[in-house]
Amino acid sequence: MKKGSSHIEIVMAFIFFIAFVAFTFSIVRPYNPKQMTGSALLTLEKSLIKKTEVNLSSYFLKSTLSDPRRQCSITPIPETIKINKESNSFTTTYPNEAHIDSKISGRKLFVKKSKKSNYYNVRISEEFAPQKPAACINADSYYIGGINEKKVASNKSLSELTNKYRTKYEKLKEELGIPQKYDFSIISPDMPQFNMKKSPPQTAEVYSKTIVLEILNEKGEIKNARFQLRVW
Repeated sequence: MKKGSSHIEIVMAFIFFIAFVAFTFSIVRPYNPKQMTGSALLTLEKSLIKKTEVNLSSYFLKSTLSDPRRQCSITPIPETIKINKESNSFTTTYPNEAHIDSKISGRKLFVKKSKKSNYYNVRISEEFAPQKPAACINADSYYIGGINEKKVASNKSLSELTNKYRTKYEKLKEELGIPQKYDFSIISPDMPQFNMKKSPPQTAEVYSKTIVLEILNEKGEIKNARFQLRVW
């Protein structure tokens, strides 16, 4: 009788074990393809923003030179503005927005004197190209106001990313942190020059998300553009 009982106990224990394992797998799945693809899409979004993001600082400047023979003034850059060795300036007159040569040296701004205005809009970013105004002296007087700082996407960085997608796709995928088994595309209906496009297989399940980026170009212009991110 004892022997029969122990056989029943073993069978029952085995049944309970199988039921427990099945229940556990139904709740906690060690591998969920949909969850993994969604994670790859989120990684693509974060990496795209990180690789293209630059600082954009802007402020209003009034700079005065009493000597009419002098053609360039030097004024300090506000301490609150972040600059690095890649930072350059893009300066326009106020209010007509005519471009004026300017450059950064240390924490000082060199601005070519405008014949029509002592008022300027100054922008500082890594996106801008260096310029060479004439020999400068310190401004006799100046006023700085309207300081603003924000993050924007770089037109230059997006161009580099697009070129790498077309020529070194696998390398770019690695840099963006996209797992090897996934593929991705980035499509912009507003700025098709930045389309990074591959066609997924007809049987593939494609996950997508649309984001909007503020894109700064070397002329100081900012444009909003939609980007559809796709992973499969």
